[in-house]
Amino acid sequence: FPIEVEARNINVNNEEILRVTAFRDITARKKSEKEYLKLFTAVEQSANTIVITDVEGNIEYTNPKFTKLSGYTTKEVLGQNPRILNSGFQPKSYYKKMWETITAGKIWTGEFRNKSKNGNLFWEKVTITPIKNDEGEIINYLAVKEDITNRKLDDQKLIEATNKIKESEKKFRELYEKSGDAILIIKNGIFVDCNQATVEMLGYNTKEEFLNLHPSKLSPKQQPDGLDSTKKADKMMQMALNHGTHRFEWIHTRKTRDNFPVEVLLTAISNNIGNEIIHCVWRDISERKKAEESLNSAFELIKKSEEELNTILKTANEGFWMVNTKGETIEVNPKMCDILGYSENEILEKPIFDFVDKKNAKIFKKQLKLRDSGLASTYEIELKHKNGNSLACLFKTSPIFNKKNIRTGSFAMVSDISTIKNAYNNLENKNKELRKLSDELSIKNNLLIDSKNKFKNLFDKSPVSLWEQDFSEVIKLLNQKKSEGIDVKVYLNENRDFLIKCISKIKILNVNKTTLELLRVKDVEELVTHIRKTNNEVSFNTIKKELISIISGEKEFFN
Repeated sequence: FPIEVEARNINVNNEEILRVTAFRDITARKKSEKEYLKLFTAVEQSANTIVITDVEGNIEYTNPKFTKLSGYTTKEVLGQNPRILNSGFQPKSYYKKMWETITAGKIWTGEFRNKSKNGNLFWEKVTITPIKNDEGEIINYLAVKEDITNRKLDDQKLIEATNKIKESEKKFRELYEKSGDAILIIKNGIFVDCNQATVEMLGYNTKEEFLNLHPSKLSPKQQPDGLDSTKKADKMMQMALNHGTHRFEWIHTRKTRDNFPVEVLLTAISNNIGNEIIHCVWRDISERKKAEESLNSAFELIKKSEEELNTILKTANEGFWMVNTKGETIEVNPKMCDILGYSENEILEKPIFDFVDKKNAKIFKKQLKLRDSGLASTYEIELKHKNGNSLACLFKTSPIFNKKNIRTGSFAMVSDISTIKNAYNNLENKNKELRKLSDELSIKNNLLIDSKNKFKNLFDKSPVSLWEQDFSEVIKLLNQKKSEGIDVKVYLNENRDFLIKCISKIKILNVNKTTLELLRVKDVEELVTHIRKTNNEVSFNTIKKELISIISGEKEFFN
């Protein structure tokens, strides 16, 4: 249970002696506070106007309904007298009687025709209750006021309709007989007269066949609501007598026993004899009922279509985003929530600009202008995911119009194309790298060609004898012997046939002009023939040294 704690130190001669703590059970107070809060909430949310004044009639409190109806805020009327709403319709004597009643401590009930802040007139049914203290003194007045403007307007229309009926009483018989609607006169609960349209509607030959009958005798035993036709007919007629007129729907029965629906208007006719006379009009609404059934079927079909559309939107792989003309979110589907990373409640009523940066907000503004012009479009934009990441999205957007061709908003089908965009960007980067590498290779190739040309030029024009030879086959032979553990140098010295074999494997690829002139040959082929014919010891020793140098890995060879 709740308690209130109060602690106090007790000092004697400026010295702290002890500390006294008091505990109070505030359960009752908390309960009272809760009840007060409940009462206050009920008053604030009341559908009726609540006004509290002091004993002088000065306003101390008004609820929100007062502001909605009168146009005055509580701040504007505090300390004011309710007479600021006086339209002048009621005489001063009316208010005098009211004050006499409430100052005597009695409850007063009445009606006011008041005037709002903007000058509009409205009717209120008012109950004023004096509020008394424990001593029985009046300390405030509580006014509970119900807006009855519409009821008064209806009453006025009813009165006017009744007056018109009275004014046209002389012409009634002619209209009565020629009317396309069935018109009947009910006197003391039975039909006493009718026009020809009634006879035709019921399928009788003459009206005498059904006059002097209670309305229930021309009806099925029960009405569609399950009520007995006799009891309900009496009730309907009594309501017309009480209120002057009454309109309702009824099921009647033709002579053929077929039931058919009619709209009934009962109007009480005054007389000085004491008879209860009612003017009754039937309108066959069979076609209207069929139309209503067709309309209901259409509504069911529309509802089914809406449900199917809703299912499609909820299960679609594309995001669906609907906004009003201000760009505020009206509806999103689950896929759109997945794309943005927010729940539906986090997105609804939020402007689209909350989900983009400043740069992309400009794109949205431009697109909204296109929607204002009634144009659809497809465009790319980057959205902000809840986690802060940017998402490349494709929007296919169209404006929404109502039946009056007024734009009410826009909707978009949204596709997350981040993966595609990233793949495209990666591919583009690879293409750039390849183009760069291709350019570099082209440059190096050109340099290589240039170097080769320079080398060839130097090679051909060198005054020194230069040879370009291929020793790859020879090296294979030498490495084979070396892998067998044979000392190649010794082996070459001791095996002349092997040396000759090695020499035969040497390929002369090219020699310069100086070499050809030196050896007095025309070309490489003639040079090869010349070397093979030259088998002196000096040549063998020279080639042998060259082979030993190659197999030993020496970079240079001097002869």
